[in-house]
Parts: sequence; C-alpha cells; structure tokens
Amino acid sequence: MLFQADGDIYVLSSPDSVLFITMGNRRFVYLPVNDRKKKSEKDYFEELSDGDVCRLLLRHTASILKSNYNVALNAGEKDDRMEHQSAYYLIKDNLVVPVDRKGENLYRLLSDKSAELSDFVKERHLSFTSQDDLIQIIDYYNSF
Repeated sequence: MLFQADGDIYVLSSPDSVLFITMGNRRFVYLPVNDRKKKSEKDYFEELSDGDVCRLLLRHTASILKSNYNVALNAGEKDDRMEHQSAYYLIKDNLVVPVDRKGENLYRLLSDKSAELSDFVKERHLSFTSQDDLIQIIDYYNSF
C-alpha cells in the first residue's frame, strides 16, 4: 500500500502484518478479494459502514493509461496518465463480494431481508452507485 500524509509518501511493504490503518476518520482494513478476473489476492479496503452483520467497503485502485500520441497527426495525449478507480464491496460472513450497479449481488448476499431492503430502496429512491445511498442501505440492513 502506498499513501501520502502531510506531504510525505509512505509505503507499507509487509501488509500482512497490519490488519488495519486509521488516517483521520478513515479506516482501511486488509482483506482477501473475491474477484473472478484475478486470482485470490488481498488488498486494503476503506470501511464506509461498519455494522455487526454486514459492512460496506470501498476499494481504491489505480491504473496507468499509456500515451496515445500520434506524431504524424500531432494528436492525442503525449503523456501517460494515472487513473483512479473505486469499487464498492460488501462483507458478510467473512465473504467479500463486489456490489454491482443494479444491486443484484447486494440483494443476493442480504437475502434474509431482501424484501425489506427492496422496499426501503424504492421508498427513498436510492441508487446502488451512490456512496451515501449505499451507506443508508447497509445501515438500514444492520438495524434489524
């Protein structure tokens, strides 16, 4: 994990020995990633909602976009760029699952209260792509 605080850059070279990191009011936990595209790996997730039954997590990643500059046409990006991506995940029963844009994984993982959650989402016109809305949904689920 690489992070910057107060102008200094820090690298955590042995993340298995650090279960969580707290920076200000933000908490990052080290957990396995269940991703079909990649082999099993671990990463840090930001905790957005910490409940007794289910937690909402945010995974921050970065990728490098290569330059697409065409000299002959003098067009395109001359420099490589770094692009930040983030994805929401749920953890319940020690299973870390990505939240899809339609909420199908969320309803499947939280199937014991899916009818109540569906009503709650419809009543309040909540979205599965909004961080604030997802926090409301998970906090509501944890209130049972």
